[in-house]
Amino acid sequence: AFVLYPNDLNILSFVGYIYVKYGYPHESIKIYKRCLKLAQNDTNKSTFWGYIGDVYHELGNDNKAFKAYDKALRYDADNALVLNNYAYFLSLLDKKLDMALSMAERAVALEPRNASYVDTYAWVLHRCGRNKEAKDVMRTALSLSKQGDASLLIHYGDILWALGEKFMAETYWQKAIDRGYDPEL
Repeated sequence: AFVLYPNDLNILSFVGYIYVKYGYPHESIKIYKRCLKLAQNDTNKSTFWGYIGDVYHELGNDNKAFKAYDKALRYDADNALVLNNYAYFLSLLDKKLDMALSMAERAVALEPRNASYVDTYAWVLHRCGRNKEAKDVMRTALSLSKQGDASLLIHYGDILWALGEKFMAETYWQKAIDRGYDPEL
């Protein structure tokens, strides 16, 4: 075994990321938990609990993911990435939508130019049935997205469909497919 010093957290964190990327999520969780032991401040602890939550979500274990996100937010209530991911994953399950909306709003307040966070906010509004607001917010997300992210286009199409704008919805869904979105989905 080699010795790691607190300054090596970036390297260890990157190793955790590599484990996830190449299909070893359980090893990644072990790495991130080791990072927690080395972390010297609440911001780092929040970050690593957030990573653990993301890996649990990838594994399909949302209960463990949400517990990890709760821990992350106890260390840093303004961790925008955790707020965003937690809100989005709750909305996909139609769970605690009021809480998800508050978290998405907070993430956008912290990083108003982050297209992904604005997308999540619009998506949660949509899941809450507030489609007119969601449409306006999603337009902002699309304008912020430099690359025209396919998932944003899909979300916009879904919102348009819910508003009865079927032709435009299909147009945006096709744009998403043209940008690589899986047509089966």
